Amino acid sequence: MYGWSDSTTGALRGDAQPLAVEPLARGVVLTTNIILARWHSVWRG
Repeated sequence: MYGWSDSTTGALRGDAQPLAVEPLARGVVLTTNIILARWHSVWRG
């Protein structure tokens, strides 16, 4: 997961807004992790 995130942010650093893209990508990954954790707990329970 982190390897995918690092490679994605690394690829996006060539954009015109690297400082805006990186925290956005981190936020998307964090939100996805939270959603998956909740869905997984509901699916198990």
